[in-house]
Amino acid sequence: MEVTTQQGLNFEVSTHRLPLYLKAFQFIDRSVQYSQISEEVTRDAVSDTDRVLKIFEWTERRIMDTPEGWPVVDDHILHIIIRGHGVTDQQADVFATLATYSGVPTFWAKVRAAEPSGPGIILSFALVDGQWRVFDMFNKVIFRLRAGELATMDDLAGHPELVPAHVRGLDVDGVMYADIVTGATMPTIPSPLRAELQMPLARLWYEMKRLVGLTAPVADPFAASSRTTASIGGVSRVLLPPVGGQVSARVL
Repeated sequence: MEVTTQQGLNFEVSTHRLPLYLKAFQFIDRSVQYSQISEEVTRDAVSDTDRVLKIFEWTERRIMDTPEGWPVVDDHILHIIIRGHGVTDQQADVFATLATYSGVPTFWAKVRAAEPSGPGIILSFALVDGQWRVFDMFNKVIFRLRAGELATMDDLAGHPELVPAHVRGLDVDGVMYADIVTGATMPTIPSPLRAELQMPLARLWYEMKRLVGLTAPVADPFAASSRTTASIGGVSRVLLPPVGGQVSARVL
């Protein structure tokens, strides 16, 4: 039995066919490797705060910015780790996946301060001590309160002084970084989290519920109206425009 998988190159997504057994084996193998990495990184952690900070620091060290002019390759989160570089959402994806595997539910989203089509920033949100704490993996920012505690979006609202000085005045398509962070609201929490769908049992349960109509498909980060479909060389391709110049699309 054959199934499909996808791979993106410079925002052009190609669909390829492979045997079901191979896709299943690769899926399980990736999950085992995520578990192994997260366990090694957080081995000495004593709290959820400690775990998420260790994952953040590891991702900062290991996943560099994709050099200007290099191709943006998109397939699986594990491959980003292996390549050692990624664009904005790819770095956030590595952080969210490893943090979730360590036991700290984490997701990322693009937040905006104004209209839905306005400039935005990709932020990550980790559930620590019952609250969703805010991180910016690409800009290497851990948002904190004055006393040092990890901050939430409610904490940041209307408080630009809590945005680190080195990013506060960054220009994001004509809007100041601090204005976006302090003017945005907490995004909708995905259910299930994208990182949870990398886990075999969670993915199987989700797919079973989806097949019988008990849950909706995972939200697509790209609106259908932004897609152009073409057949090139017998391979179905979906052309995705980059969002903010640096956002890609990963396969599940």
